[in-house]
Amino acid sequence: VTPRMAEAITSCQALKILLPLSQEQCRIVGIVNEPLPHFVQRLVEKEIKEVWNHV
Repeated sequence: VTPRMAEAITSCQALKILLPLSQEQCRIVGIVNEPLPHFVQRLVEKEIKEVWNHV
């Protein structure tokens, strides 16, 4: 993510849903090491449903 991309994302007032993808030399503290499909499933089951409930 470039600095311009990060600024554009954070300055937007819309809801942001981030999928944490780690690379070998990058650690994201507090994130469980799970395969991407598990994160996507959780995203759909919890976050997307919550968004739809507020639309």
